[in-house]
Amino acid sequence: MPTIGEVYDPIIAARTEPAEFERLLREVGKRIHEANPDRCADETDGYGAACRNLEYYVQYFGGKVENEVKALLGRTGTFMTLGGFRVGEPLPEPDGEISPRV
Repeated sequence: MPTIGEVYDPIIAARTEPAEFERLLREVGKRIHEANPDRCADETDGYGAACRNLEYYVQYFGGKVENEVKALLGRTGTFMTLGGFRVGEPLPEPDGEISPRV
């Protein structure tokens, strides 16, 4: 089994080439689906898992690299915790209204 770096470092390295970045990310998503068909319904689910994994992993790079990758993922300006919460995003109120996070 490959390490997280072996899987995601090539994607991070391709951040300056959006088409290659996307191709590699979709390939990882396909592999996630193939390895986990009981927990990953299709390649789209695998792609979503690959995006989340990359988002978690790239936080360790920080700065410019993190910002570039998150921009390609469409997830700029927040920090995602292992619980799936994004620090800095508003949380829905019980009545469905959105309020700023404190």
